[in-house]
Amino acid sequence: MSHDDDDFSPPSTPGEVSDYTDSRGAEREELTHLYKSFAPFLTNALRKSFGDGPPDPEDAAQQAFERMLERTDLSAIRDVKAFLWGTARNFMLTGNRSVRVAAKYQQDVEQRFFAPQSYGTDPQRVINAGEIVGLINAALMNMPLRRRRAFYLRRVEGLPVREIAQRLGISSAAVSKHVAIASAELDVLLADEND
Repeated sequence: MSHDDDDFSPPSTPGEVSDYTDSRGAEREELTHLYKSFAPFLTNALRKSFGDGPPDPEDAAQQAFERMLERTDLSAIRDVKAFLWGTARNFMLTGNRSVRVAAKYQQDVEQRFFAPQSYGTDPQRVINAGEIVGLINAALMNMPLRRRRAFYLRRVEGLPVREIAQRLGISSAAVSKHVAIASAELDVLLADEND
């Protein structure tokens, strides 16, 4: 018995139920075998290409299998191993990019707010830093709530844009826009303070 997406109806007779569960069981066994045989290879290949992370190569391999299972028609995937490799590779690249952006942002924050060791901590510098932190807090509190939350979740918590969009109930583009506007406002504030 064939179950094409176009003419699929739930099995109704005992024979159809048996055929349907047998085909789903066979598909599940095939996927389980693929996972057991290919996931270790995929993890090792990711580790060889990208190192130990972050993100963790095992997480990327798991994510690739999850993405494959989210598809409604697995038969549309012509080369399953290539699909899994491409998905896991993209996950690693996106994760590495996020780590680099977070590290750069952290470095910018450290350079702006924390004096290098050679400068010491003279009282005027401490007072100036406290004033700048106060101005930043005031600027953040004057921002719309969604913008402030998007900025905090992205720049402080380091969450992916997609996850922030889900949490805030807005689009990924809106999250990026909020973060960009908040960053620009703070950059202008800090540029004015440095002049």
